[in-house]
Amino acid sequence: MEPTWRAVASKLAGDVSVGAIDSTKERALAARFGVRAFPSLYLLRDGAAYAYGNRPRTEAELVAFAQGGWLDADPLPSHRAPNSGVGRALGSIAAAPGGLAATYRRLHHGRGWPALAVVGDTLLLFGGLVEAAHADATLDDVWSLNLKKLDAWACLRPSDVGEGASGDDGEWGTDSDDDRAASE
Repeated sequence: MEPTWRAVASKLAGDVSVGAIDSTKERALAARFGVRAFPSLYLLRDGAAYAYGNRPRTEAELVAFAQGGWLDADPLPSHRAPNSGVGRALGSIAAAPGGLAATYRRLHHGRGWPALAVVGDTLLLFGGLVEAAHADATLDDVWSLNLKKLDAWACLRPSDVGEGASGDDGEWGTDSDDDRAASE
């Protein structure tokens, strides 16, 4: 299909933008379109989306659809058209979990924040980085808290990493050194 797709893009250049989306990476967008098979072809125009459907997938047929054949097709409902107002709003909602996951990765891996998980009525806390005045401590212990009682933390696995990472041996050293230099 890709050679045909490239030929269609070349023929429509300047009139219609042709693109491809990897639905295995853009799952939220694929879900909004209701993609159930590959490839799924759509034309986005004037705030509406039109599915190409089961038409022949030749270069001539695809070009004809893009140049006006879409007028004979029913538009997708507005909640499935990513270029409609409703579709844009739903897209923002659908993208939120990915944004939250990226924020978590940035804080956990990039800044050393601990990992958290809730399993049943228990909050689990794993690892993290503690920055002190002149030393950092990387934690790899696991703690739990009963969320019904909220009475005490319990150490499930003590740390086997010592304190005192001075900033020279690890990815955190640069941030800590910069922070210390700025405070002196």
